[in-house]
Amino acid sequence: MSRRKNHEPRASLEPRLIRHAAPARDLISLTPRSALVASALSTASVLGASGFGLGVGAAAASVAAVFAAVGGKVHGRTVGEWITLRGTKNVLPEQAALFSRDGVGVVFDGHTVTALVEITPRPWQLTCISATGGGGSPVISADILRRQLRRYDIGLSRIDVICAGYKFAANDTASGVLDTLIGPVSVPLGGSTVVAVSLDLEADVLEPAYARTRRGSLPHGLCQALTIAATRVRNALAEQGFGGRIMSAQQIRDFHDAVLAQVVRALAVPKWRTCGATSGVHTRTYVPARGHWNAESAGSWNHLQAHRQYTTLTLTPQGDGRALAQPLVTYLVRGGDALAKAESYGLRTAGGQQVAGLSRALPVASHLPLRSAGAIIDDQRQLGFGIPAGGAGLFVGSQADKTRVFVAVSPADEPLWLAGRLCSRCRWWPGCRPRISG
Repeated sequence: MSRRKNHEPRASLEPRLIRHAAPARDLISLTPRSALVASALSTASVLGASGFGLGVGAAAASVAAVFAAVGGKVHGRTVGEWITLRGTKNVLPEQAALFSRDGVGVVFDGHTVTALVEITPRPWQLTCISATGGGGSPVISADILRRQLRRYDIGLSRIDVICAGYKFAANDTASGVLDTLIGPVSVPLGGSTVVAVSLDLEADVLEPAYARTRRGSLPHGLCQALTIAATRVRNALAEQGFGGRIMSAQQIRDFHDAVLAQVVRALAVPKWRTCGATSGVHTRTYVPARGHWNAESAGSWNHLQAHRQYTTLTLTPQGDGRALAQPLVTYLVRGGDALAKAESYGLRTAGGQQVAGLSRALPVASHLPLRSAGAIIDDQRQLGFGIPAGGAGLFVGSQADKTRVFVAVSPADEPLWLAGRLCSRCRWWPGCRPRISG
């Protein structure tokens, strides 16, 4: 029996020049539908120009004007895309179905089935943040996930990475004091990260589903193919040192409900630039500006004081080993002062994509079309930043050069022993005096 061939492009032995991916500067963008419309209108304009006795120059100018009006981009979008955004900015996501198949949670929204992989921190992982806020914990590489979009006979429709992070679980006096003590950090201190693996119900998916049908049931074969794809993603991340587990239906529900409880009031009032009233609790979704698709800018996005921060990355296959990467950052804040420096950190508001961006952090919900800026990544062009794999953890203390040290603590009931120089006055580790209540 011959072995199946992997559809991944064969790696070259020659050294490759790796560049950072960035959004393309396209002046005109035509889809097959818009190109057909532009062709019909330009033909009509040429016939009209000849009927009125106009010259060749006027006919050529009319053709150019038609194509510019149909496919010309204004601030990165065509006129048709702006009209679509205006008409769909208030459309809310619908609830998706969630069921369990052999212990694996599966989300079905009518067009796509999705399984999720929860990323667990490395045991006792240390994160060091310099005095200027540089440094950080390991991040999930988009290039590793890009290679999983097509593995053998299973082709994924997309991969979504969701990091639900925060600096403090609650805003109170103690968190304010600790915030002053810690200072700016380039990673979330708490939270969790999941990777959503999705399959569209199309003809090319049915073949691997039929091949794995062992009980005479096509849904079983489809879920089996989805589980295999999620396992491959988990194993690929494990090779990079990340722990992971495929989430059950209850774990997916808990993650979804935890995010929804934070944003439900804001989501009920969708607007062009925010969800919710800016005078109260609201969310605002940003997209990285051109020139800020790098690790330094990505670290500074965590400096903004937000109650919750949802960082998402959507990878969509484009064929020939390429993928479209679309990152978004959503902040949950009270008032607008907390996000006053967002533009200086390289973020710009994702106009008309507030609901679509927020729905990416809700796994048990239908995903609205994502029309935010994206960049093509492949073997030569890679994303210059990654997605944090959960929170940095417990603040241990500061070194002599003011480097802050954090340790990722396992949720298991294991004791954590701290050893180091004690403060001569308070008898606690410097910077680590615990909060005592009662």
